[in-house]
Amino acid sequence: MAELTLTFALTNPWDRVQPLISGEVSPRDISLEYVQVPTGKLWETQLREQTYDVSEMSFSFTLQAIPLGWDYRVLPVFHNRTFSYVNTLVRLDSGIRPGHPEDLKGKRVGVVDYTMTGAVWARGVLHHEFGVTPQDVEWFQGRAFPSIPGQSEPLAPINGLVVNSPPNDINAMLAAGSLDAIYSIFPVREGTLADRARFSPLFPDGQAEAERYFTNTGIFPAHHATIVRHSLLQEHPWIAESLLEAFTEAQRLVMERSAEEPPTVLIFSRSQMEHQRSVFGDDPYKYGVKANAAVVDLVQTFGVEQGITPHKLPFKDFFAEGILDS
Repeated sequence: MAELTLTFALTNPWDRVQPLISGEVSPRDISLEYVQVPTGKLWETQLREQTYDVSEMSFSFTLQAIPLGWDYRVLPVFHNRTFSYVNTLVRLDSGIRPGHPEDLKGKRVGVVDYTMTGAVWARGVLHHEFGVTPQDVEWFQGRAFPSIPGQSEPLAPINGLVVNSPPNDINAMLAAGSLDAIYSIFPVREGTLADRARFSPLFPDGQAEAERYFTNTGIFPAHHATIVRHSLLQEHPWIAESLLEAFTEAQRLVMERSAEEPPTVLIFSRSQMEHQRSVFGDDPYKYGVKANAAVVDLVQTFGVEQGITPHKLPFKDFFAEGILDS
């Protein structure tokens, strides 16, 4: 069989994918042409132009687009996994006490994009763990909603839900006092918002909160999935299994090597790796449908509750054919 050449785009050369990028690991009968594309540009390119055969993609945008006829399906390979809800930043004179998420009720909160996967997870955790529903907060959106082909409205109407339309400079609004908090993807470490006399993470010990959540729920939030062009899968059904095997082998190599020789840039890397294993297990990034079923089901639940998707999709309607038993 002649090799298929597939274009392959990521937002970041993720360490767990490096053997695949370098060519140390190759998918069976597939040649991958790798390119790195900035996050926002990759999302827009894939939604509007469907440029790449295989790519990283916002999981929330994927779940919105596939029912509308978008020509992609999902591989259970998740690149960006993080407890980013712990990076929510609050203004200390707003009445929100660090360590008290319930104080967000009745407050004005900024978010880059209400429909982005990280924001879906943040609101879901606040709702189910701390009793703060999306309707309890007045939301301010920073950027425009994504252009999802076939979508007439980005949000389903939910009684009591208020999302103030973009554009809003949410960082400037928090600094000026017109917002009480913002959902931040990463911890804020510089600039005005890094002033800990005025602003604080909602969770003073973000790692401890993330470990508490995982220990109680077993959930490690997945933000970015891997998508494959559906028309290619229909023509070559074996592609999904070949790609999944290669991604799995690449990750196995990286996890094995990291355990044997942790990153030298971290002074206490070995003890940090040992602590991670004690909390999250040997392979928190495990691929496959079965290993991620609870995570996928929960983010779908959150999406419906928050007005982002009208209903939950059966796995067979969005995962690639041939890997549902993985």
